Amino acid sequence: MNCTPLFELWDIEDHTVNESLLNVLGYDKVVPSEDEQKIIIKKYFHFGDDIDNRYYSDPKYGLAAACAGWNTSIVKDFLNHCLTMNDVPLVYVSKYSLKGHYVKLR
Repeated sequence: MNCTPLFELWDIEDHTVNESLLNVLGYDKVVPSEDEQKIIIKKYFHFGDDIDNRYYSDPKYGLAAACAGWNTSIVKDFLNHCLTMNDVPLVYVSKYSLKGHYVKLR
């Protein structure tokens, strides 16, 4: 699937916009090319790590969910990093994505 809209909008300095872009990846089960996967993971690896998750869900949720269909060697470190976050939904989708399984998203 084409990730052009993601790449066109990801420089917008708005947390909510970027989180929404990542959610689309997960809900639509987008599987970009491996080169695009690498670029996306690099850009968003630490996205939201500085957020107090007592008040917000982790914004990497959609990306972690989409990773179920991506190249495991590209996303493994990212998903393992997500497992260390204090966010139950993120940990849940990350565990399944590591196994290559999509889950029903909230």
